[in-house]
Amino acid sequence: MEAVQHLSDAHRPNLWILTELPIESAKIPQNFLDDLGKSDHLFIVEEHIAHGGVGQIIARCLLEMGHVPTKFTHRHALGYVSGLYGSQTFHRQECGLDPASIIKKLKE
Repeated sequence: MEAVQHLSDAHRPNLWILTELPIESAKIPQNFLDDLGKSDHLFIVEEHIAHGGVGQIIARCLLEMGHVPTKFTHRHALGYVSGLYGSQTFHRQECGLDPASIIKKLKE
């Protein structure tokens, strides 16, 4: 959220925050599907690895429902890339999950 809060309305994406697991196709809100249909780009950011993460689960649900976006961007944890340990801020920067990296990826 920090990454996009300073963007102008014209450039700010619609944000959806997941608050419940498990994710079930039948429980995905229609408003989310409508937003996805308008943008046709699903951009997911999570601090978990890709395998078994939220991005993978939502992508599977959308495929099953026939709601396939043209573009899918999944930013996720990459483990300890440098082999070093540090703060959560350090880890986010190393994995490209920090606000600056997210903004850069959004603009691509």
